[in-house]
Amino acid sequence: MLKFNPSERCSCANALRLKYFDSLFEEEDMEVDTRVSPVNWAFDHFDPTKRKLQNFIYSECARFHPEVVARDKDKLDAKGITPEVLASSRLVMPRSPTQVLKGAK
Repeated sequence: MLKFNPSERCSCANALRLKYFDSLFEEEDMEVDTRVSPVNWAFDHFDPTKRKLQNFIYSECARFHPEVVARDKDKLDAKGITPEVLASSRLVMPRSPTQVLKGAK
């Protein structure tokens, strides 16, 4: 079950059939698929450079504390980081950085 190479790992269905899970697993449970749609992992497909990771962290902080974008406006402008650039590095946008920079609530 614990293999570094994902292609060498057993499937989830086979893992559930291991002796370890005997008391928890029932074969008829395998017939029911409760997923509405497959999980979208598109957010995980990026080249994790130092700069991109820093931008993701900053964007996440700005998402929870939008006042940091207004606080850092001069520094962001000096580095050429526009609201659009900031928005493109953000996974989820509660408000537009343009709204934050303009002081919109």
